[in-house]
Amino acid sequence: VERGVILEEIGMYEDTPEELCAERLDMAVYPKSSLGRPVLGRQSTLSRMTGDWLRSWQRDHYRPEALVVSLAGGFSPKEVDVLTQAVSVLEPGPAPQYKPALYTPSITTRKKAIAQTHILWAFPGMSYLDERRYALILLNAILGGGTSSRLFQEVREKRGLCYNVYSTLSDHADTGILEIYTALHRDQEGQALTAVREVVDRLSQDGPSQEELDRAREELGFVEMSLRVPEECKSCRWYPLCRNGCRRDRLETADGLGRNYYCQAYAGFFSYALPRLRRAQNLLKTR
Repeated sequence: VERGVILEEIGMYEDTPEELCAERLDMAVYPKSSLGRPVLGRQSTLSRMTGDWLRSWQRDHYRPEALVVSLAGGFSPKEVDVLTQAVSVLEPGPAPQYKPALYTPSITTRKKAIAQTHILWAFPGMSYLDERRYALILLNAILGGGTSSRLFQEVREKRGLCYNVYSTLSDHADTGILEIYTALHRDQEGQALTAVREVVDRLSQDGPSQEELDRAREELGFVEMSLRVPEECKSCRWYPLCRNGCRRDRLETADGLGRNYYCQAYAGFFSYALPRLRRAQNLLKTR
């Protein structure tokens, strides 16, 4: 059953050009590494898998020395014991080592009958163990991390060449890449290639401005601070749905952990909506 589900998922990715581009790019820049293989596998590899083969692979790779087990949310001591028992039966010993991946400059194309041309650029990045990765995260935010980024402002807002353009990081234990993606009409490919190259060259030669650095730090810091919530929130019935709401609506406190201004309104809404959703759920059961 699960094999059939995964085969359908592979077909779904074939119909999603953005995902297909990313998969082909990995195959091109990591040609002799497992990083270049499709995450979902291929129909030919899935058809050969058996239960015995999967259990053998699990025994070889799921080793205590290579696992981190964590619990979050509401759980009981009994549930901790059950999880501990499940992990304790794993065979000790080192997990198989993989050959380090080597970034290889490459060009790959694929013709497909769709309305737009999807383009993905790649540049050598850094491992997630590299201490310089924090600077690269900041640089990526400036290059193509949002609507105020250089790519978005130049390629979309100023030149009107596309609807969507962004950059992102894909990092691993031994390597990484910085990617730039856009999709547009084929008549505008040349203009887009020129525009992206100009943006990257300017950032490479002149570096970011102080204003851009300050804005990127503020945006990244906003997301990080949004994850912090008061302790009282974590015991609230509606925490999984609310998570203290948007940080912009939180009351100011010395520690930055103020409750959301609309806390009571959220609680009232969820209390009102939940029983009605359950009634709708029961209607589905009776049909």
